[in-house]
This record gives sequence, structure tokens and C-alpha cells, in this order.
Amino acid sequence: MKWALGVALATGLLLPLTLDGFKPWASLGFFLAAWIALAVLTAFVDRLRHGQGSLGQKLATLPRGFWGMQLAHFGMAVGVAGIAVVANYATERDVRMDVGSYAELAATPSPSAAQPNTTAPTTVLPAARSRSARTARRSPSSIRKSASTTPPAWR
Repeated sequence: MKWALGVALATGLLLPLTLDGFKPWASLGFFLAAWIALAVLTAFVDRLRHGQGSLGQKLATLPRGFWGMQLAHFGMAVGVAGIAVVANYATERDVRMDVGSYAELAATPSPSAAQPNTTAPTTVLPAARSRSARTARRSPSSIRKSASTTPPAWR
């Protein structure tokens, strides 16, 4: 397990450098995620080393509880890595937009710059029946009417 600790430490220190700069909390998250994932790998290697038969037969003889435990731990490693990325490298902006205005994100204009959707006379609602996709068009007045009616079961 010492090699796994060393590899996890190296991953935790070097992986944040490939992203948007070194951040200590991201480094800790990557270290923990790598350590958990390598512990899962080590557990599989240890179990498979002592079995008899081909690799497929050895994998088939592993108990379902072992598979579930390893899958849960690996899922935790993926979750920790995801949290480390989102918590440290996410960017968000609150922008007030009016009709005809636009905002750029990574030099890509928002869809409202090309086609403002606030002046549309109809609303397009996708509806699917069986395997064919259909589109229903409703005017704003019919949407207001249907939203104000209460279903008979709720009266």
C-alpha cells in the first residue's frame, strides 16, 4: 500500500497543475480520490492473486459483497474528484439580460444574441407519443387558460 500512497500523493500534487493552476483544496481532493481508487485496485489484485484458474474464472468467484463494496468505494473516489474540480475550478456570473441583449461566455455569445426568444408569439412544447416525436404549438393565451384551470380531482 506504500506505493499507492506515493502515487496518490504525486497525483494530488501534479494533477491540479494541468488544470487552472495549483489550488491546495483541489490537490487534497485529488489525493484522496486517487488513494481510494488505488486501494480498490490493490484489493482486486490481492484477491485475484490467490485464486485459481483464468482471470475470468477468478473474477467470477469473487463474492457479490466484495464487488459491491469495491464499486461503492470507486464511486466515492469519482465523487470526491468531481467535488474537487467543481468546488475549485467552477466559474459563474450573474448577468441581468434584457430583450435584445447578450452575454459572452468563453467568447461564445448566448443564444439570445442571435435570436431573442422573449418576443416569440408562440411557445414550442415537445411532445412524444410512442416512438415518433411531435411538436405542439400553443399560443400564450391558451397557456394562461390551461394554467388557470384546476383539474377536477383537485377541486
